[in-house]
Amino acid sequence: MAISHSKRYRAFRVILFLSVAISVSSLLISQSLLPAYANVNDTWDWKNSKRSLTVSFDSSVTAGWKPWIRDAIKNWNDANTGWTLTEVSSGGDIKIELGEWDSSEGSDKGPAQTTWDDKVNGITTSRTISFDKTPEKAKGGWSTSGSDAYDPVHVGKHELGHCLRLSHSSGATDQMNVYEPGHHDHTVSAEDKQEAKDSVTKPLRGTDNYTALPECIYGVDSVGSFVIPVDMLGLLTPYIRLALTTMIGAVATVVYVKRVKQRKDKQ
Repeated sequence: MAISHSKRYRAFRVILFLSVAISVSSLLISQSLLPAYANVNDTWDWKNSKRSLTVSFDSSVTAGWKPWIRDAIKNWNDANTGWTLTEVSSGGDIKIELGEWDSSEGSDKGPAQTTWDDKVNGITTSRTISFDKTPEKAKGGWSTSGSDAYDPVHVGKHELGHCLRLSHSSGATDQMNVYEPGHHDHTVSAEDKQEAKDSVTKPLRGTDNYTALPECIYGVDSVGSFVIPVDMLGLLTPYIRLALTTMIGAVATVVYVKRVKQRKDKQ
């Protein structure tokens, strides 16, 4: 029994609707799978899953810098995530230092970076946070105000976040996001807090043996021990491809339906 033209047309309309729905769903799913806030970096952990960490200042850290770092420490402690940061006079789990990076280093290192002092099979006992005294990108240097200055409290909190096993985020208000000079928000976001809580209990994954490599350069994201740029397009590519394929199919269906209708009208 032959299928009537009206039934065939309704069937193609259903196909077209489903095609559009799949395309839209693919794009929405891709957005939901992208990191909207800081992710736990489970490629490493502190020895014995240590969660009460000590922080000490290297002799290079000047008196003017210490209050800024202490504010960053207090902000994280006040967030009540399960991590505790305590200042000690020397030998801290986390060491803070100031450096003077030349122009060739500045573009690669950014204004600050966090390194492992030791790391074997993903386990570490010591980390160092380094700040460039005169960051290349900020004419205003370091200050808690000013449109052309890096904020030492924010950047300090950001780098300490890496010591809490957090990686970079893309959340608009997250401390674990990376900002241009002039950003002076010191509030730990709800997303940062939740991820820091998650990092307390998340087990170690992976067993790389790279040592003394930067996990974080402020302004560059990282995966494991290798510093790489964030490729958001690469993350979206599979879903964009699916959406485009579905949309092409939908267009082809529309063209076919129109031709069938034109032939039917001529008969």
